[in-house]
Amino acid sequence: MSCFLNGPQQYALAAVFALFILIPLLKAFAQRVERRFAAALIFANAPRIHLIRRDRVAWRKPQAAERFIETLRQLGFQDAGSYEVQGQPGLLLQALVKVDESVHGLVCERPRFGTWVELSTRYEDGTRFTYTTKNRGIFLNPLPSHQIVRGNEDNAQALYDRLLRDRPRKFAKPVSAAEFAEFYERAYTEYQDWVSVRGGYSEEEIKAALAASGKRLSAGLVGIAREVLARRAALGLELVLRARYGVLTGLSAEQVESALDRLAFIHDRLTLDDVVETINQWVSPDAQVSAAEPLHAAPRLAFAALNERLVEGRRFRKLCAMCEPVAADVYEAPGIRH
Repeated sequence: MSCFLNGPQQYALAAVFALFILIPLLKAFAQRVERRFAAALIFANAPRIHLIRRDRVAWRKPQAAERFIETLRQLGFQDAGSYEVQGQPGLLLQALVKVDESVHGLVCERPRFGTWVELSTRYEDGTRFTYTTKNRGIFLNPLPSHQIVRGNEDNAQALYDRLLRDRPRKFAKPVSAAEFAEFYERAYTEYQDWVSVRGGYSEEEIKAALAASGKRLSAGLVGIAREVLARRAALGLELVLRARYGVLTGLSAEQVESALDRLAFIHDRLTLDDVVETINQWVSPDAQVSAAEPLHAAPRLAFAALNERLVEGRRFRKLCAMCEPVAADVYEAPGIRH
């Protein structure tokens, strides 16, 4: 019997070795793809943005952007400004308005998302209706008051005709060129605050958004995405609470801002580590508290208990309890940050 492998045996052995090599590589590739989808899902946007007006913006693909812009101008849209967006990295905007038809438009470009156009109508009852050609990225739930339809049209003319045909028939409230930047920033803030108050998105909502975009993630990565979005929502909630505190106290935004260095907003969406960190940044090193100590599971109760352990005169002073948008306690810190 020959001790050498014949041709078919050699091919079989080579196939086995190939599988041992290829399977780990394929798994690693699949994991990288999933991570990219997860990164797209939790693509970082600031809780607040600011539009920076430019004489013109440097489009990465000027032909695609200019095609949309020229079509809208031929339809009678007027220029409402070119913008870069502080808080949304890489996003470029060209705003246009057609006041007589109560339509405002955006030509947008952003890395990983390409170039797209959005046409919208705002209504007197606070609702909005939008058609968009954006077909990249993960589309999480919009505000309940904002209906977004993703059209298949590849040109602004078809999108405009479809918007006029399909939008709700009720009293519209046009957006003028002069107010566009303020309107856009306010609408963005409204959406981010809504997400923060609701605590982010459920795993079911994330899965539905992925499915609608033709994408999938493993259960583990969906869970991670949910946790990251929930964490971001909890941090954004403080901005909402600050604004609400200003309303309750009658303080102006500037007065609230100046008082923030002494205020702590404690709510039950914080983690116990957040509670401990909040206290320790205000107390001296010899009075630091620890999460290892027995604590209430509820962060508000845990904060109150830890505060009681502080030396009198170095405790936080409770100013008020808020019921909206979530239950929260507002404390004044005992001194200066360490």
